[in-house]
Amino acid sequence: MSDKSLSPAVMSFQNERQSSGLMVDALQKGLEDTFPASDPVSASSSIAQSGAPADDASSDAPRVDQVLETLRSRADTSFASEELAALKEELLSLRDRVAQVGVDLKDHASDQIGAQVGRLEATIQRKPWAAIATAAALGFIIGRTR
Repeated sequence: MSDKSLSPAVMSFQNERQSSGLMVDALQKGLEDTFPASDPVSASSSIAQSGAPADDASSDAPRVDQVLETLRSRADTSFASEELAALKEELLSLRDRVAQVGVDLKDHASDQIGAQVGRLEATIQRKPWAAIATAAALGFIIGRTR
């Protein structure tokens, strides 16, 4: 097939595929050159000349899904699987800590409600007629609004 018979969309797709291959090669070379550093490398800068962040729409940095697909397609991904295992452990730890915070909040709220109920019962026992008058007034108001 000649280039003239290809649609503009197909040509654009082929150009994108070629340029993403170059980006993956540049990222791989940068990674190998900086190994064993802990921060991943980027083939492009996220800082504009003025020091302000660059506009995401004009960035030529690879997308996360492209990088993940590239990692999946490679045979030697032991570093990626180790990173994923570490992230999974951290996620499980965070889940457990969040669950514990939820239990602590529930216990605290339950204690506060119990304390309020105890104070209310003590007030009713000290002033039973005032409690009856208050309950009657509230019942009257609720009955009138319906």
